[in-house]
Amino acid sequence: GGTGGAAGAGGSLPLTCDLAPDVAPLCTGATCPFSSHLRVSCETEVMPRASLTISDATKQPLVAIQNQDGAYPLYSLDDQALKLVAEPKSPVAPTHDAAGALHGFDANGLEISHHTYPGGTTPLGKVDGEFLSSRLAVARGAGLAGLFTASTGWRLVVRDSAGAFAIENVGLLENPSLGMSDDGQPLLGFFEAQGGWKAKIRVAGKVDALPFQIGGLLMTTLGVVPGPDSWAAALISLDDGVHVALPSGSSYLVPDSKAFVDTSTCSQFNFTCPVSCDDSGQGDFAATGISLGAELLIVRITTVIKRSYTLESKNCFEHGCTCEKTLTDDSSKSELVLTRLDPTTGSFTELGRYPTTAVTHATLFAANDGDSAALMWTSSAGVEAAALSLATVANLP
Repeated sequence: GGTGGAAGAGGSLPLTCDLAPDVAPLCTGATCPFSSHLRVSCETEVMPRASLTISDATKQPLVAIQNQDGAYPLYSLDDQALKLVAEPKSPVAPTHDAAGALHGFDANGLEISHHTYPGGTTPLGKVDGEFLSSRLAVARGAGLAGLFTASTGWRLVVRDSAGAFAIENVGLLENPSLGMSDDGQPLLGFFEAQGGWKAKIRVAGKVDALPFQIGGLLMTTLGVVPGPDSWAAALISLDDGVHVALPSGSSYLVPDSKAFVDTSTCSQFNFTCPVSCDDSGQGDFAATGISLGAELLIVRITTVIKRSYTLESKNCFEHGCTCEKTLTDDSSKSELVLTRLDPTTGSFTELGRYPTTAVTHATLFAANDGDSAALMWTSSAGVEAAALSLATVANLP
């Protein structure tokens, strides 16, 4: 694959994201459940927006990516090729549908719009006195939805089976996530302040409270796993590890999971050069889940950071010198960890660990369609995606 793209008015659009070359496979052999491991790196200091869908035709990941660092080029990652699709003038919430068409929602000022790329723009409506900002989009089957911030309540935009859009005020949400059930129902995961932060899921106007209580700062989002007509599970990463809640009311802590703990010494500012320091830490950054019918597949990213640096005096002036940091050793690593949960017994089975690029501050997403699934994770290293065979997962010991 490579970078290609559409030409805009005046010629080619600038390219600020590209496929990273020679990305190692996550595993090989007959028992390897992964394929098509790809990484997109963007020239940006800001983590790009990205969304994940499964292609009906190829059963491979469809990834939409928009850079967020001053310019807003929009890309489509499909069939191992990265294409520049458009360069919107403002951020959009992008997503593919299962047929491969790329959609985007935005709100320039007071009006919500739906875009198709390539194609046209459909104004969907105004919210008087509100400044709206696009945040999230999701598609599944014929379903399509977008989520927008607003001071009097977030707006959820949903397209029905006849192609008509409706805009709904869903209240003030904290750290929302957006998914969609198999039959096209939007699944909103969010938090409310109730003597701490209480996790909740909203489906078709009905709100379910979850047994997750977060004290102090809210530094996490809720992962909602789609089911046939509602949610199948919810996951959250807390200080003691990854927690799973089920619609039955049961909740579990995933064995061997733990929050990432930073033990770096390079963040200290009282250095006198020359000196050595280390960036270090260990733990989980993100988790997601995929429904396996009666069981649940839990995927998490666990990372060990171990980097050594030397700091030497550079750029000396009358009042001292600055310290320039040089990397001398890096044995950092990340792994995708697959674990199966049997809700009837509450038992966990770890199925495998798959090394990948060392990532920090990652977010992890999953999509599935029958026996085909895909994972996507965004981090400081860019956007990565891989296809996942659930048929192979089912045969793992």
